Amino acid sequence: MEETKQGVTSDSSTLCPTCGFVRVYANPFLKALHAQKFTPSASFQVNYYIENGANITYVDFSINGFREFNYIIKGLTGIKTIIASGNNMNSLLVNFFDSFNTVEKLALAACNLVPSFLSQNSRRLFQYLPALEWLALSSNQLDILAPQTFVDNLNLKGLNLAYNRFRNIPFDIQITPKLYVLDMRGNALTTIDAPTRSELETRSHTSAGFYLYLDGNTLSCACENLDFLLWLTSTHVILDNNRNYTCIDNSGKLRTTLEYKDVDKLWRECSGQYFFYLSIVCFSTLCIGYLLVFIINHKLTYIMSYVLQYFGNFRLHDCKDYKNGVYIGYADNDYAFACHQLLPYIEDKLGLRTFVRDRDLLPSSDVASGIVDAINASWRVVLVFSENFLRADEWMWFTIRCAVYSQTPANPARVVVLVHRRHVHQLPTELLSAVTDDSVIVVTRWEMDYVIQQKLKTLLGQ
Repeated sequence: MEETKQGVTSDSSTLCPTCGFVRVYANPFLKALHAQKFTPSASFQVNYYIENGANITYVDFSINGFREFNYIIKGLTGIKTIIASGNNMNSLLVNFFDSFNTVEKLALAACNLVPSFLSQNSRRLFQYLPALEWLALSSNQLDILAPQTFVDNLNLKGLNLAYNRFRNIPFDIQITPKLYVLDMRGNALTTIDAPTRSELETRSHTSAGFYLYLDGNTLSCACENLDFLLWLTSTHVILDNNRNYTCIDNSGKLRTTLEYKDVDKLWRECSGQYFFYLSIVCFSTLCIGYLLVFIINHKLTYIMSYVLQYFGNFRLHDCKDYKNGVYIGYADNDYAFACHQLLPYIEDKLGLRTFVRDRDLLPSSDVASGIVDAINASWRVVLVFSENFLRADEWMWFTIRCAVYSQTPANPARVVVLVHRRHVHQLPTELLSAVTDDSVIVVTRWEMDYVIQQKLKTLLGQ
């Protein structure tokens, strides 16, 4: 027999599979061997073949001083249970368990297994144990298992990985279709990833259910694990310790997961601040949007003028570009205010030439053409919206449309409106859409008082 530590053993002859083995004769009626605490120290450097070992189904040699497991034992062809916990297996062949392919229960707790050895060879170590149902690897300081570990152990039902250093469940739950008990107590788990939780949840709906033990892990109850904390409170997986585990919150304080049973409180603590800031941003964006729409709607002509000035050979017109300074539109019945108060103030105080229909439009002229020509030749158009102008003047709509159409990017604030307070809401919408609020002067009486004069001075100023 030629041996290689941690994995490779080759027979010198296939014709004599037990050559090179020390034969140990057992009572043919022996079915169970109990040898706990049998010796404080023992090291075997030879291979053993157990004669008459086919009837032995149970072997317990736990808490002995056995070490140097770099040999092979054959002959136990009917073995069902092996309890080797409490021995020193820091030297272990990867094919040590190959001859025990009938074993159903295997306990290797506190065996001083080498973490680096298991991280590379754990699949190979249990590869030829197809009947294995229960496996204990607790208290071995393990932190990782080899990929696809237990893929060959399709009958595995219970697995004890407690009191190691695993930071997550170290194998794929999907490759163990019959597993329904998993002991992960006393490890370094902080959370369970979403795919594993989903598989555990699916497994919990089987007839056997699923038992998961997590006590002794310091979980994370930080906000990034919100889904995991909610899962702990709602899962159908059977958990230990009344689902209450120690966890560390966002500030680094120790808390318990039952404190997060209130889903609404948990959501407010983890997501409330984020959604509060998001709502502020959305509200601000909405307000800015409304403000921009309002500004564009009321200042569109000004904006167009600015753009044209900035990007093109364009300038705003002033009073000198027009024949008349101000066109005054009014109803015939309002002649007294328009011609005896408004007109003198504009001409005498502001020094602007005015055009009024009753004085400057020749009787032989066409009224419509005269209004259009006069408005186009005026720098500003002042419309006096009295009750007479709104209801009785036959030229009201024509004058309004001419005034609205006369506004251009070169002269955006061309139209000024004087309206009585009682008739503000009766102003035509097409006029309101063309002028700004600043260009509407609301009066309480038809007299040229100080307030009206100052507003006109501002709007008609050169």
